[in-house]
Formats: sequence, C-alpha cells, structure tokens
Amino acid sequence: MRVDTGAMPVEETMWDVRVARDVETNDLERLRAALAEVIAKRLSPGKKLLRVVTWCPNGGALFRPKQGIRRYAVSYEVAFAV
Repeated sequence: MRVDTGAMPVEETMWDVRVARDVETNDLERLRAALAEVIAKRLSPGKKLLRVVTWCPNGGALFRPKQGIRRYAVSYEVAFAV
C-alpha cells in the first residue's frame, strides 16, 4: 500500500535489519510487517516509511546466519516530512 504524501518517494536500503526467527519467512505479509516495524523505529526524524519494497536474507551472504535471529538487507521507500 502506497501512502500519497504529495512528495516523490525516495528508495533507500537498510543493512542488518534483524527479526526473530519465529517470524515465518513463508508468510510474506507477516515478514514484510516485521521488517517495516524495525525500519520505522530506526528511521531518522523527518522521514516516514511508505513501504518495504524487497529484502534479501543474510544481506546476500554478507552476514552469517545466527541462531535465534534473521538478518536482512531491506529496500524501502520513504517520504520526507514537510
């Protein structure tokens, strides 16, 4: 879902977004929601998360898998506050 803010969205990537392993990776909407929650908390003031675009488990082999946690590189869109 895209939120219309009147401004052009900007795509960014956040590395090392961590979610608990109990988030089922086959339930894409639940995983997307978990990633969005982490990203929204880490965004700087003045940015609003519009949507999670895509993600890559283990940052495309950049990160080693760890027990109890999943690590992702996540691409997302933001809008800047006016």
